[in-house]
Amino acid sequence: MANPNSPVSTYINADGKLSSSISSFPLANALPNVMSNWERRTTPTRNHKHVANCETTFDLWKTLEMHFLIDSKARILHLRNLLQTTRKEKLSINDYARKIKEVAGSLTASGVVVNDEELLMYILDGLGTEYDAVVANLTSRSGDVSLQEAQFLLHKHEMR
Repeated sequence: MANPNSPVSTYINADGKLSSSISSFPLANALPNVMSNWERRTTPTRNHKHVANCETTFDLWKTLEMHFLIDSKARILHLRNLLQTTRKEKLSINDYARKIKEVAGSLTASGVVVNDEELLMYILDGLGTEYDAVVANLTSRSGDVSLQEAQFLLHKHEMR
């Protein structure tokens, strides 16, 4: 038997297929269940600041989605900035490449794909002047250079 207080309703759509939707029912019915986990992880002022005016679950979800979307965009900007500004400095080539790959992995987890060619450009851009000859060699090639091949050549140069 269906729960009359449930926000999910199931129906048969125009194509004759079973569908479901979330209705906008009064927030008072759902707030304790919806907010319990979120409240445990955030401060009360942060919670109420964003959801105080929500009257339905639909309003609540839209508000939370917008809040986290803004946080997500800020994170993406921060990670892109890290890719552009991270320098090798005193790190080994392997540690430096790992650090750049970790940032790229975080970007991918945030929904932004960084392909190998772009990743290689970020790695090459953060090297010091002592790698100028290798960078010139890698960037002047007519064919594509794999990330693994570039890392091998950079490591070989580092060992000299």
